[in-house]
Amino acid sequence: MSNCDYLPAPRKKAQDYPGNGASLGWIPDPGIRSVEVYQLGRAVEILIAPATVADEGPVDGFVLSLEEVWNPLSNKSKTSGSRLQPWLR
Repeated sequence: MSNCDYLPAPRKKAQDYPGNGASLGWIPDPGIRSVEVYQLGRAVEILIAPATVADEGPVDGFVLSLEEVWNPLSNKSKTSGSRLQPWLR
């Protein structure tokens, strides 16, 4: 698990979710490209660099693409680059 500054609060919340009726929680860590999966009655699972996360139960059929989480500037840089090109000519 990463030691990123922002992770302790989400981890604490994810541990509290079952007491509030939630059965699933995902915490992506862009710093090491991992996702912590919290599921009711199971140990925390760590996924390393998944392209997507999906599960059954409350999110059956939902697929979260992590491309923009892992590469936040990829789409913006393509757009920005096309805007800048006329100025570079």
